[in-house]
Amino acid sequence: MEKGGRSSQYQTAIQWLVDYGLIAQCFNLSLLQLPLESNREENAFKLYFQDSGLFVSILEPGSAGDN
Repeated sequence: MEKGGRSSQYQTAIQWLVDYGLIAQCFNLSLLQLPLESNREENAFKLYFQDSGLFVSILEPGSAGDN
């Protein structure tokens, strides 16, 4: 997301995708020391597909998602 994005609007959908193992949510850290969980910035994160096949199928023209 870009700076100033509204992740709070999408948090329910993001959490659903994380819970079902479709994406991984990786947070930025304010400090690089253990425990990492306590140093994460809640509003600064990236989302990654867990399944590379799903990701590639979205990118390829003519895939099942385009029909």
